[in-house]
Amino acid sequence: MREIFGEPGDSEYEAARQLGLLMDATWGNQLQDVRQKVALKIAAKCHGQDVRDIDVLVMLSLKSPLPVTIPEALDIQLPSIVHVKSLLAAVEVKDHPPHKVRFNANAQVEVLYSDSGWKNASSQSDSQNIAVRKYLANVGITPVPYVVNIIWLRGVPQSSLPKPPHNVIGADATWEHFIRACMSQMNAWYKDGFHLLNAESQVGTVTRVKRLFTENIQPSLLDRRKLDAISREAASAFLADALPGKKQLILRGRGGTGKTIGLLTFAYDQYVKQNSRTLIITYNIALASDLERLLTILNVRNTADGRTIHVDTVHGFLRRILFDAGLIDGSENFLSVYDQKKQELLELLADKEMHLAIRAGTDAGTYDFVCVDEAQDFPEDERDIIHKLFDVVNCVIADGVDQLVRPTILCDWRHTSDAKDVTHTVPLRYSLRMQSNLCMFANAFALKMGLSEWRVEPNPQLPGGRIVISRDPDFLSSKLYGELNRESRAAGNLPIDMLFCVPNSLIERADDETSCIPCKSFVKNGRLVWDGTRRDVRKMPALENEMHRFVNYESCRGLEGWTTVLNGLDDFFESKLQNSFFQQSEPDSLTLHLKAAEWLMIPLTRCINTLVINLRNRDSVVSRLLEELASELPDFVEICEY
Repeated sequence: MREIFGEPGDSEYEAARQLGLLMDATWGNQLQDVRQKVALKIAAKCHGQDVRDIDVLVMLSLKSPLPVTIPEALDIQLPSIVHVKSLLAAVEVKDHPPHKVRFNANAQVEVLYSDSGWKNASSQSDSQNIAVRKYLANVGITPVPYVVNIIWLRGVPQSSLPKPPHNVIGADATWEHFIRACMSQMNAWYKDGFHLLNAESQVGTVTRVKRLFTENIQPSLLDRRKLDAISREAASAFLADALPGKKQLILRGRGGTGKTIGLLTFAYDQYVKQNSRTLIITYNIALASDLERLLTILNVRNTADGRTIHVDTVHGFLRRILFDAGLIDGSENFLSVYDQKKQELLELLADKEMHLAIRAGTDAGTYDFVCVDEAQDFPEDERDIIHKLFDVVNCVIADGVDQLVRPTILCDWRHTSDAKDVTHTVPLRYSLRMQSNLCMFANAFALKMGLSEWRVEPNPQLPGGRIVISRDPDFLSSKLYGELNRESRAAGNLPIDMLFCVPNSLIERADDETSCIPCKSFVKNGRLVWDGTRRDVRKMPALENEMHRFVNYESCRGLEGWTTVLNGLDDFFESKLQNSFFQQSEPDSLTLHLKAAEWLMIPLTRCINTLVINLRNRDSVVSRLLEELASELPDFVEICEY
């Protein structure tokens, strides 16, 4: 039984359909048996990898192996007939005509793009192979099946290809040519009188792979809310003032005013209307995964050519730029030389010819626009690199007010010599996330903490909101969680729509299984978790709607939850008072207090409807202030003793 998973209408889908016809031409009706399983997935997602999308992923798991006669087998020392048992192939589809395809001295395929010159398709295909294998290992499919990668030049006849063996097939290729290309990378084992082509070392793994890649993410209520914000014209009114390619756009506001969704709205608008390629960069790995989940639901492609939206961390992006520019190699400790290499890169970019060469030879040259999230946190040298690589007028910036995390000085993206005359700033004042009671609570809390300038305007279109203060250290195991879960589900939400923030005091770094102590409690009680306190986990989005998302406080910016639980908020505040980040210039105690208070406002603005604050010390500064607020705002702030 053969199935194609994907949206009809593009070249990749047509390629998958054609591959199916090639199989039929060789095997006839032998694939009609439901036990003969063939799945072709269009734009298969490898979350958390440098390469995210595979044009066509071919997955075969045949109960009864089927024979294939290998063309010119004797000339390349292959068996004349092989029996295919299972196969996992990443197919890169290229529709370039012959004059835009060439083979270099190493017999690698290069293709010509009108805007970026010659690109190595073989290297791109090899990267897809690596992405598939690493992704399968990361999600726990072990042993990983043997993966092959194929380049399909649908505009070049088979007769124009180099002599085999190689992993390239042409426009008039047969299924026999496809299998021969696979055998340039994997061996057929002789067993029971047959040469068997089998990607599985354990029966059933290709079936698990098929389930992983073909099960769609069902959007939760919170997902639908974000998708609605992206698509609604009212939510993207700032686009009317945007001048892509003519002026840098800065979205400036406090937490919850729609900066991150604004970036995604811009990128999606350009993707749909202009077929543009946009890069979104952030420091927050957990946020990058959250955005990737949304883009997957939107069915946005992330490919090396054609329209795309690619989300990356700034360190991941600049590491590739430095590597491609020849400033680092794979053996170096990247972060140990990071500052030095950024300066060397800026020196190269100051030279006009080198600037053009670096853009043409790196990722930067493949994008039309770049969106920078939490731009206030960027060091000036990274800002200058981004401006040089993409040009100021192709930048869209999210500038958070009172949300400084990394440096001690705000990064100014508006008043540099290159940007001051070509920048348009859009102030975002109203909450697009928090219901009005939560806004009033956040404003009152900020005032009590001494942040007299901090304020977010309640949105009259978002009434309601509730704050629950708990002193129970085991409150997530108590009946409070049960009540929260029932209320959230009654409102149409799922566990994925909840957000749990934890301080470092509740994270065990040495634990290989799970770093987060509350996560252990959840797992023990049979609940699914996405433990974003672990770097290997937060690189990939939460793909199951029954998962509960946990992140440490430092990673919560840009995220949101219908119900947001702040574990040990007072512990987090105390840790920020002691954090050396604030002590580089030995500031006085008031300055330390105000900086730590600004940190608190980030998690306090993650919530949409129900904010739960857990306190671990009844006598802490935060505890006393929250008790005061509970008495002053009794209509929507309550203290829960269980």
